[in-house]
Amino acid sequence: MSSAMLADKMRHVLDTGAAYLCAGDNSCLTDIGGGLSRLRTGVGTMHLAEILASTEGNLR
Repeated sequence: MSSAMLADKMRHVLDTGAAYLCAGDNSCLTDIGGGLSRLRTGVGTMHLAEILASTEGNLR
């Protein structure tokens, strides 16, 4: 069942055409990101905290 869920999630990510998958859960990022990497899709993963941290210097 988990393999079918992963396949669905990866298909949904790929259908968006996004370059990166963002999530707030490390285990989801690891699982989905690993699947995407094994398929050599080129889709990267980022934790939401990484995105927020990268904008910290831009706050006024």
